[in-house]
Amino acid sequence: MSDQEYELKFASLQESMDIGWLLSVSPLVLFLMMGIILYESGSVRIKNMKYVLLKNTVGCLMSAVCFWAWGYGFAFGRKDGEPSNAFIGNDAFFGTDVLNSDKPHYFYTSMAAGVSCLLATSTVAERVHLHVYCVWQFLYLSWIHPVVVHWMLAPEGWLRRMGVSGPLDYAGAGYLHLLAGASGLAANIIVGPRLGRYSRKGRLKKMEGYSATMVTLGTFIMWTGWFSLNFGAARNLVTLDQYKYVGLVAVNTFIAPSFCSLAVLYYYLWEKKMYDLNEFLRGIIAGLVSISGAAATVEPWAAFIIGMVGALAYILGQKLCEHPLIRIDDPTNFVSILLMCGFWGMISTSLFSSQSNMAKYLRFTPGDYGAFYGGGGQLLGLNLLAAVVIIAWSMFWTTLVMLPFRFTNTLRVAKEVEQKVLEGKETASFARVEIMNNGPPETFQFRI
Repeated sequence: MSDQEYELKFASLQESMDIGWLLSVSPLVLFLMMGIILYESGSVRIKNMKYVLLKNTVGCLMSAVCFWAWGYGFAFGRKDGEPSNAFIGNDAFFGTDVLNSDKPHYFYTSMAAGVSCLLATSTVAERVHLHVYCVWQFLYLSWIHPVVVHWMLAPEGWLRRMGVSGPLDYAGAGYLHLLAGASGLAANIIVGPRLGRYSRKGRLKKMEGYSATMVTLGTFIMWTGWFSLNFGAARNLVTLDQYKYVGLVAVNTFIAPSFCSLAVLYYYLWEKKMYDLNEFLRGIIAGLVSISGAAATVEPWAAFIIGMVGALAYILGQKLCEHPLIRIDDPTNFVSILLMCGFWGMISTSLFSSQSNMAKYLRFTPGDYGAFYGGGGQLLGLNLLAAVVIIAWSMFWTTLVMLPFRFTNTLRVAKEVEQKVLEGKETASFARVEIMNNGPPETFQFRI
């Protein structure tokens, strides 16, 4: 066998291993979506649980349909021989012209898009018509998300072309989580809080979720899937020697949420004089969002700091959301988690990314690296610019989706439906509702 034949066979083996890597981690990203569904179902009241399950299942399936039709083309499509497009991809629609070697990447990115979509649409649970969710999910997966991915990840994207290699966002602190948080914030502002969530004076009233068990299981399933989400960002595991930092990704994805959740737990113990399970679990998610952008480029000691500051960012964000003048009502607390910790994730990436890890990740010694390593402020400026652009883009298009429904009075369900049950009015299914009314519980069934 000649040296040339040997090199061709070795290159083919490397490509096969890369394909196998993506195909092995992508189904576990779907597992992450299952965790989101469990988490949200346990966070809402039992009378709306089936409605939430249906809405989220539709979102999962829509991610496959939209990314196959045009989402992947808008994000990464490029016609051979034509000038690159800095704004949007222009090829690979309806699965055409997607090489077999790129199809695992399509599979992974469609799963990641579904995660971002479910996180965004979970923020206004228990009060919005199902058709509004469907339109929102369709636009999010077809336009809002793919265009930002093109700007950030495609070689032709206008953000990617800035500086040495554009903003640094390894696994989606910005283009997945911050994007979802901004969309959820815009939707919450337009939709408004659930009935009875705030008093006339803006005082917050408790609305306990149905199942702490489901929230706990959902959180740990999300954490398990998050490892695969971060692993899959190393697309060329063997071809570009990216296996060298996957172990670092694993360690950082474990350290940051661990310290973040403990910081949140003991803060609320100090404030409320009792342990709060729900806040503890939300601290895990806050840490996962915070480390997503920097999982491959920071050292474990920096992951510890990122997690601790992520806890402060989440707590501050939640207090702002619940302020009497703002009155954001999110049963999952994803608005504060994704918006504040996603923004912090973009900033921390530009502060703590070391030159050696950047060289491994980017395959060359970059001119820009973390500011705390003496890399200057260009990377920080690029990540700040990307974060602001992502927030503005997401909020603008989400507002454009929601306002027509609000003006036509088709955004929220009727008051009597919201007060009683969404199931049976929005879905053809039974719902078991237990209502305590100063006596033994009464059981009702609602059905179309």
